[in-house]
Amino acid sequence: MAKAPRGRYTQELKQRAVSMVVDDEFGVAEAARRLSLCSKTLSNWVKQYRQDKQGFLSKPCASEQDAELSRLLV
Repeated sequence: MAKAPRGRYTQELKQRAVSMVVDDEFGVAEAARRLSLCSKTLSNWVKQYRQDKQGFLSKPCASEQDAELSRLLV
């Protein structure tokens, strides 16, 4: 059985998703559903953010084109 390709997300999307949970008080499941993300992925991002805010915000991420290509290939 082949593994599904790993998703690549822009830093802007990650920050927006985490902000929905942390600042706007959405539940992880609700924010993930609204953004079409896996709830476990969003949960991991929130956990990373809470452990290291500066590191999470400055972490390099996929470019817009890479993210779009990855999305289209799935």
